[in-house]
Amino acid sequence: MDVMTQAGMPCQAAESIEAAELGKLATNAVRDINQALANQLCQIAEMHGIDIRRLVDDVNLDYPRDRLKHASPGVGGSCLTKDSYILAESLLPVPPQDTLFGRARIVNDQAQEPTISSLARHFSRHAAAEVRILVCGAAFKGSPPTTDMRNSVGLHVARELVNLGFDVSVYDPVVPASDITGIGYRHSSLPGDDAWNAVLLYSNHASLSSARLSQQIVDSISHDGFIYDPHLWLTDLVVRDAAPGTRYRTLSTERVID
Repeated sequence: MDVMTQAGMPCQAAESIEAAELGKLATNAVRDINQALANQLCQIAEMHGIDIRRLVDDVNLDYPRDRLKHASPGVGGSCLTKDSYILAESLLPVPPQDTLFGRARIVNDQAQEPTISSLARHFSRHAAAEVRILVCGAAFKGSPPTTDMRNSVGLHVARELVNLGFDVSVYDPVVPASDITGIGYRHSSLPGDDAWNAVLLYSNHASLSSARLSQQIVDSISHDGFIYDPHLWLTDLVVRDAAPGTRYRTLSTERVID
């Protein structure tokens, strides 16, 4: 029997409720697994000083098959982060971490460990409590905008940094301040309104790429600061205007501004 999609196009009905659910889980697992591949390639690229974004663009250029996904700061939200585990647990007694689905989850959950480690090394000569860090991104994604904070990568990193003793604030272009403070984080009203030792741009909300706000973010970083810019919104400004000693990190590369 044919049914109609929301776009008005006919599609074949699944053979059973179980088949429909498996198909739904599979579509999210494919995205999660492909993202894990991209994020693990990113780790290898960093080992060799390769710009992973340029590499993916070069590989995909005029090549119609098996296009690579771009690496990301991680995978958040409610669907992708649970559906792979549902499939993994369907294969019990095989341990979830020994399945393809479980391994993808581990890779994506650990995607930010290199950035956290780099930041900790950069400030290793400072008392952690004196290092002021702004994490931009409480929602699990910024495009399209949402206030959904479930499994937010930005909040995961903020919690890790708090546990390391750093002075952490959180900003989000959409999530209300009361929602951020309500789950135990200090809220910042605007990235450029204060001075920071580090700013981490997890949100891909378009407002953070505006020329005015980008300039404010770069200007707010103190001497010997740290910037994480996975979306490459600040590259030209950092090179031109960042304070000396600033460590500028992207998905697979980092440099110190002299």
